[in-house]
Amino acid sequence: MNTSFYKSDRVHWGIELVRVSNIPPWWLYFSRPWLRGIRTYKPLYPPKDLYWDYLNGKISDEQYRIRYHIKVLSKLNPEKVYQDLGQDTTILCFCKQGNFCHREVIAEWFYDHLGIEVPEL
Repeated sequence: MNTSFYKSDRVHWGIELVRVSNIPPWWLYFSRPWLRGIRTYKPLYPPKDLYWDYLNGKISDEQYRIRYHIKVLSKLNPEKVYQDLGQDTTILCFCKQGNFCHREVIAEWFYDHLGIEVPEL
C-alpha cells in the first residue's frame, strides 16, 4: 500500500487506486482515462467542515490532524480498513506531494496501529 495524488506521474494504469477525497478528479478523466475506474472509500473521507476550516486557514496542520483522528480514524478499525483497501492499493487525494494531506495522517495511523509503513509514491 502507498499514497499519492491524482496528478502524480507515478499514478498509472494497472495500479489499484482508491479515492479518499470527497469529490472525484473529474477534469483528469479526459487526460487519464484509467481514473474513471477508481474505487472510493468513504469512511476515510475528511468531514466537509474540517476540510473547509483547513482550506480557509481557520486551523493548522496539527489541528486538522487531531480533528481528523477524532472525527474519522477513532471510529474505524485499522485492520478492517487495511483489509478493505488491500495491500496493493494506492490511496489518492488532491494534495501534491510535500503538502500536508489527510492521506499522510492515514499512513501514520496504519503505522501506529499495525506497524505497516505506507510510503508516498
